[in-house]
Amino acid sequence: QSMAVIKAVSSKAGIGHAIDYVTKKEKTEEKLVSGLHCEPETVKEEMQATKELWGKTDGRTYKHYVQSYHEDEEITPEQAHKNAIELAEHTKAWKGHEVLIATHID
Repeated sequence: QSMAVIKAVSSKAGIGHAIDYVTKKEKTEEKLVSGLHCEPETVKEEMQATKELWGKTDGRTYKHYVQSYHEDEEITPEQAHKNAIELAEHTKAWKGHEVLIATHID
């Protein structure tokens, strides 16, 4: 039974920079990037359109969470990614929101 730690990241970076960071080629692979209510390939445009549609272009426009495992845990990146997708799908507060899920291999 693996035990993940989930924490909110406090960042002043714009949403585009945050997406660029979590999807960095050195940190992840295409198969480890998924979208819930959005497509990873067009996530920046989709989230920007949603912000404008709802008039939410000021202040905090996204939340960034990190789910991590202890280095001793034997968990594959694929299993960690599957766990993250399940977390996103079952977190009531995120229901109906666009969620980008990227699993880092480091």
